[in-house]
Amino acid sequence: MRRGETFPGLTADHLRVTVRDPDTSRAFAADLAAILGGTARPRSAAGAATAGLEEIR
Repeated sequence: MRRGETFPGLTADHLRVTVRDPDTSRAFAADLAAILGGTARPRSAAGAATAGLEEIR
């Protein structure tokens, strides 16, 4: 994770995240969504909560 304001067009309210492979990307997005939504879940369920997540390139 990196600060967002160091990238043109982003502010301190943004985070820049880099993940490499699709499985890691989906697991990270699911975990982050759970944390931000207040529905944190065990790490072993990372693949189960990916429905509705959108891949952004």
